[in-house]
Amino acid sequence: MSQPEDSAGERPDPIEAELRAAGERVRANLLRRGVELVDANREEKARESMHAIMDAPPPSETALARPRVRLVPLVLAAAAAVLALSFWLWRSEGSGPVTLGPKHLRIVAPSGAVVSFSSFRWEGELRAGEQYELVIQDAERHPIERQVLSANGWSPAREDSLPEKIRWRVRILDPFMTPLATDEAEAWRSR
Repeated sequence: MSQPEDSAGERPDPIEAELRAAGERVRANLLRRGVELVDANREEKARESMHAIMDAPPPSETALARPRVRLVPLVLAAAAAVLALSFWLWRSEGSGPVTLGPKHLRIVAPSGAVVSFSSFRWEGELRAGEQYELVIQDAERHPIERQVLSANGWSPAREDSLPEKIRWRVRILDPFMTPLATDEAEAWRSR
């Protein structure tokens, strides 16, 4: 069998030809392994990408998560505003709180024609934190005196400082100064 000639026209050495053939096999083997390594590397990166995509929340949840975080303070502020408005309406005049049973309050003196305004007295019962409010007005309903008391009576420092005819009321106030019961009377000096 004849050996092929090389480019110079000489016949190659059999060992050289064998080495060349082995080199070609090694080269082909390395190329095959290189392709496998590149494919394996690409496959690993593709797997990592798929896992990252599968582990991440869906885009719709991610998009909605941010506004929810911003809504929490707004919802809390709105709830606080509703509570404040409810409390204000609850305390407004004419809409007192619901109490267990009616409050007893009755003016004793002065009422009607009297000799003097030396003592203002009433009957009533206070619970913890409650107080009486005494308001004395002249005939035209202009306030003259206002006292917040815990006793069932009051005496003016100077009786002559009051006009001849008065209108007065006493109220039971809760700890928030909301009226729970009221009684009124008119009185005048009869000389």
